[in-house]
Amino acid sequence: PWDKNPVFKYWDLDRLDDSAQVLLRYGNGRPAIVEQRVGRGRVLTLTTSLTESTRRPWNLLLMPQPEAWPGFALITGMAQYLVGRVEEKTNYLVGQVAVLRMGKDELFDSYLLTTPLGDTVKIREQEGLIRFDDTKVPGQYQLRAGGETDVRRGLSVNVDPAATRLARVDEKTLLKDFDKTSFRLARNTDDLVRQRRAGEAVTRWEAYPWLVLLVALAVIGENLLSSLFYRK
Repeated sequence: PWDKNPVFKYWDLDRLDDSAQVLLRYGNGRPAIVEQRVGRGRVLTLTTSLTESTRRPWNLLLMPQPEAWPGFALITGMAQYLVGRVEEKTNYLVGQVAVLRMGKDELFDSYLLTTPLGDTVKIREQEGLIRFDDTKVPGQYQLRAGGETDVRRGLSVNVDPAATRLARVDEKTLLKDFDKTSFRLARNTDDLVRQRRAGEAVTRWEAYPWLVLLVALAVIGENLLSSLFYRK
C-alpha cells in the first residue's frame, strides 16, 4: 500500500554521474534511491528524509499508522543490499551500466562478453567487478572465461517500460511532434468515419466517367470508320 505511505518532499538531483544508477523512482519518475560504487563498496542515497517531523513531514514512510510496513520493508531491503545479502541484479534497462560481482574462483585476466547481436567484446575485471556500459541493444548477454567448463554468467537488458506504454496524448503534444497538416484529430467514431471518407474522396480516382467517355469515342470512331466503306 504505497499510496498510504506517500512522499511529500524530496531532494531533486541534478545530472547524475555516469557511474551512478537509479534503483528506485517516485511515481513522477524522479530518482528515489541512487546507487554509486566507491572502491569495492557501494553507497545508497535516499532523496527523501527519514527524520521524524511533527510539523511538516517529508513523508509517511515511518509514521505510526495501520499500514506503515512498506517504509520499514524499504529500509530493511536497503540495509540487506548494502551488506550484500540481496541477490545480485541481473536485469537492466537499455542504457544502464551492468555490473557483475565476480567471486574469488571466477577471477581471470580477461573475459568475453557476447551481445544479443552475436558480437564478442573483450572485457576485464576491476577490483572484482565487471562493468559493461554498452547496453544499447536489448536482449541476453553472456559472459564467459576460462574455457568450456569455467565461468558462465548472464544478464538481461530490457526496453524501458515507458517506451511501450500506450497512453493517450493531448493535442498540444501532437502539435509538438507533428506538423499541423500531417495528422487529423478524431474525437469520436463519427469524426473518424467523416475524415476517412473525406480523405478517400481526395485521393480516390473515379474511373467511371472516363470509361463512359472512352466508350462514346469508340462508338463515334466506329461510325466514322464504317461510313468510309459504304456509299450513298
